[in-house]
Amino acid sequence: MRYLSLGLIIVSLSACESSQYRQPENTKFEQKVSKSHRDNNGVVRRFAPRYPISAAKTGEMGCATIEYVITPSLEITEMEVIDATAGHFAIESMKVIPKWKWSNLSGDVITSPVTRRTRFEFCLKDGSNNCTVEEVNKRTSCSGEDVVVAAGSVIRRR
Repeated sequence: MRYLSLGLIIVSLSACESSQYRQPENTKFEQKVSKSHRDNNGVVRRFAPRYPISAAKTGEMGCATIEYVITPSLEITEMEVIDATAGHFAIESMKVIPKWKWSNLSGDVITSPVTRRTRFEFCLKDGSNNCTVEEVNKRTSCSGEDVVVAAGSVIRRR
């Protein structure tokens, strides 16, 4: 039994290692997709997903990585969950992507479908700057370099 468990762990770890993903390069597109939350002319306005209430109530933090395709007509298609620590984090992440202001992009930015992968980090603030991108990168369970942080606060009722 011990050897079977060890074998399964090794297979799991090697499968994780082989699933490396590199964001396709599209320089013109990269310049227009802002990692900030500004809404400049011609820049996609991205905002964090809603923190799942059930997770906030229990103090749960987690992540989800979503892969999606942006078509030349600025539609989001083929959304797929790549990694997720819990289903509710994946659901909230998938809900927010189509709501981003893709229409801010000019027509010549995307001339063929572009595949993107975004990692969403769901973090509850504790007053120690624990929800910065640098801090969530230290403890994440999900893959992806394009990060959007959904920072929530725990409110205690008396």
